[in-house]
Amino acid sequence: MIETHAAGYTAWIRSTVRLWLPLARERAEAAAGSPSDTARWASLINDADQSDTDLTTVAQIRAAAKAVHALLIALQNSAPPCPPVAEIAARIAAHVTSLRYAPGIQLSRETTAADLGVPAALVRLAFTDLSAAGVLASSHHRTMVRGARDERPRRVRHLADRLLDQVAFGLYPPGCSLPGADELGDYCVSDVALVTEALRFLEHEGWIDRKRGRPALVLASAHLLAPPGQIAALPRAEGGACPALAVVHHAMREAHNAWRHRRFLPPEEVVTRWESLREMAVQILAAGAENAVGPADRGRHAVLLLREAVHAPLPDTSLLGMWHTARLAAAVRVFLTFTRG
Repeated sequence: MIETHAAGYTAWIRSTVRLWLPLARERAEAAAGSPSDTARWASLINDADQSDTDLTTVAQIRAAAKAVHALLIALQNSAPPCPPVAEIAARIAAHVTSLRYAPGIQLSRETTAADLGVPAALVRLAFTDLSAAGVLASSHHRTMVRGARDERPRRVRHLADRLLDQVAFGLYPPGCSLPGADELGDYCVSDVALVTEALRFLEHEGWIDRKRGRPALVLASAHLLAPPGQIAALPRAEGGACPALAVVHHAMREAHNAWRHRRFLPPEEVVTRWESLREMAVQILAAGAENAVGPADRGRHAVLLLREAVHAPLPDTSLLGMWHTARLAAAVRVFLTFTRG
C-alpha cells in the first residue's frame, strides 16, 4: 500500500523538509558554541534532506519519515525561550564553580533539566561537551562532577573541624580517649582512611595524642577550644510525642542513601530533609534521654552524640548538607540502640 503511493509520500516528505530546513540550518549555526550540538544538527539535517534520494520502498519511506520526525522534534525542543546547548553547559559549569553541583555529586539528565528548566535531551548534549572539557566525568551511564585536586584535603579539614566541634561541645572532653577510627567512621559516615587523616591532622595541630595500638587521647589543650561558634536553634518538642519508628527509620534510610549515592538534590530539599529528621531527633531526645540500656557509658555517649548532632548547623552546600544529614541519621541510630527512646 505504501509503495503504491510512494510518489505522494515522497512529495510530502520533501515539501516538509523544504519548509523546515532553513530554520534547521539557522539552529545549526546558533549551535556553534557546542561541538556536540553542532554535530547533532549536521546529522539531523543530513538524514532529513532527501532531495537526492529515491524513495520507492517501504523501508526507504519509513526511514525518511523517521528522519523528518526527528528533525521536527529537535526544532520543537530548541524553540525559544529554550536556551542553546552552549548556554546550558555554561550554566552547569557555573553551578559547579559555585558548588551547587559539588565535586563528587552525581548528576542525572532529568534532575539537572528540572533544576535548570530546560529539556533533558539538551542537557545530555551539554553533559557531553562538559565531559570533553574535563568539568564532568561520565562512565557506565553515570555523570559526576569531576573532583578538584584539593577536594580530599578539604574533606579532611572539614571532618577534623567537625571532630573539634564535638570536643568543644563536650562529647570528647580533655583526658578522654577517642573511639577508634572504625567507630568514628561509623559515627561520621566517613571511610576509615579519611578519619585517620583527620586524626593525623588534629595530632599535628596539638589537640590529640596518638600512640600505636592505643586510642587517641584528647589533650588538655582542648580547654582552649571555644564552644562551637554557631549553634543551630532547635525546634521545640511539642507535647513529648515521638514519631513512629517506621517514619524515623524511613528518614534515616533516605538520608543514608542520599549520601551514599551522592545524587544531586536542590539545596532547599536538602534543608527540608535535614529539618524534618532533626525535628524527629529532638522529639526522640526529649522522650528517651534518661532511658539508657546496656553499658551506662555507651548510653551517655549516645545521648551526647545526638545532642551535638542536632545542634550542629547545616553547611551551605548540598553535598556537605547531605553528609551532615546522614551523620545526624547515624547519631539517631546509635541513640535508639542504647536507649529506650
